Amino acid sequence: MTLTDHPLVARARQLASELLVPEAERLAREGMFLLIQGQTAETREAHLRALSER
Repeated sequence: MTLTDHPLVARARQLASELLVPEAERLAREGMFLLIQGQTAETREAHLRALSER
């Protein structure tokens, strides 16, 4: 699962589209924190690779 596939990121995008920006930002930050905490080295490398290809 990539960062953009995570349910918290999807929910943050939905809230942002509904103009609930502070709530969306909080959810996005929490989602990123939880993803980073749970990453294995392999997953972390895949995410960094995906981000660097953009």
